[in-house]
Formats: sequence, C-alpha cells, structure tokens
Amino acid sequence: MTRLASPNPGHHEDHEGHEGFLGKSLFLRIFVVFVCFVVSVVLATAQQIPFRAGTHTVSVYATVVDRSGRLIPNLTQDDFQVFDNGKPQTLTIFKNDVQPITIVIMLDRSGSMVSNFGIEKAAAEHFVANLLPADKARLGSFSDRVQIDPDNFTSDPTELVRILHDRLLNAGVTPLWNATSAAMTALAQQEGRRVVLVFTDGYDNPARPQGNVTLGEVVDRSQKEEIMVYAIGLDRKSTRLNSSHVSESR
Repeated sequence: MTRLASPNPGHHEDHEGHEGFLGKSLFLRIFVVFVCFVVSVVLATAQQIPFRAGTHTVSVYATVVDRSGRLIPNLTQDDFQVFDNGKPQTLTIFKNDVQPITIVIMLDRSGSMVSNFGIEKAAAEHFVANLLPADKARLGSFSDRVQIDPDNFTSDPTELVRILHDRLLNAGVTPLWNATSAAMTALAQQEGRRVVLVFTDGYDNPARPQGNVTLGEVVDRSQKEEIMVYAIGLDRKSTRLNSSHVSESR
C-alpha cells in the first residue's frame, strides 16, 4: 500500500518563522541604512552652510573752512578723527580729491515764491553751468504736484537748462517735504556721493491733508540712506540767496 506523506505542521511553522525572521532582519538593515543615509545627507548639508560676516562702511563727507569761511584744502587722514557714541572709529578709506556728485535739484514753485521765480531759475542755471563733467543731475519742481526731469540722470548741462526754461511747473501749493522725499527716492539706486539741493522759501503747505512726509522723516532718511540734503533759502521778494544745510548724513 502506498502511503502519501503529509506535510509536517511543525516543520511548516518553522519555515514560516525563519522567513519572517529573515524579512524582519532585512527590513531592519534597510531601515538602518536609510537612517544612516539621511543622517549623512543632513550632516553634509549642514557642513555646506556658509558662515557670513561683514562690516558696513559709513561714508562721512566733510567740508572744512576757517573762521572766515574759506575752504581749507590739502588735509590728510591724520587731521581727522571720527567718533561714534563717544568711541573713536578707525578710518578705513580716506580721500581728499574732488568727488563727483549725483544730484537732484528741486525748485519751489509755490504761490509764495512767485516773486522769486526769476532769481530761483537764474541761481539753478548758474549751479548747473558749474557742474563737473563727471557729475550727474536731474532737475525738478514742485507745486500742485512733484515733477523730476529727465527720466534718467544726465551730465549734459544743455538738457538741464532746457528743463529750467520749458518744464517748470506753474505756481501752486508747497509740498516741500514730499518733494524732498521724492528727490531722495530718485537717488536710491545711484552710487557715490548723493545730494538733494532745494531752492525754497521753507514753507511746507501740501495740497492733500493726509499721507504727507514730515521734516523728521526727511532727516531720518538722510541719515539712514546717507543722502545729503541742502536748501537755498529765498525770502519773499528776496534779492539774495541764503544757503542753509537742512540735513547731512552722518
């Protein structure tokens, strides 16, 4: 009689257990390898993060005159000391040669300035005529709005004089600090020595009741953005010019 052999249940269970053990062991190995790979990637990434450090160089422009107001030339680095909150600072760069400027010239065209329009225009034209070849300028005026021409800075005095004769605004209100701020914004992307020069009687009387720039904001911008702001003061029916420095960057 032929007997058919039946599977041994115990042997079958041992086989399944062995396969289960192998599967778990293989899974653990793969998991450990994966974790090690992730840790390696994280460490490599962390090691590639650059460390950056630097210092900010602050430009300090100075004009030195004697007691009679005459310019004192030929000064050296040893003639200057700079202090910040009472602490002496190291001068890293010193230049005493003529530096080109990028300037926005603004003319007050308010009603209170009508009697001074002629002298204001003549003074601005004289200033433009004395710009150096490396200087760049734009010219603007302000009354009921603020206008600055041309679209880009130019070193061509002929173009600036044409603007003085053909593009100035008619008489209106006086958004003095709005106009000064607009001139500073026009200089935002320019390099080097940046200047705003305003011909005005000093009255701020903008048309809109809210959203206007204040003198304090102009001063803060001048210091933070290192833009020099000068004013040429003209009184009503003025026969002469009064120069005043509104705000100079530190």
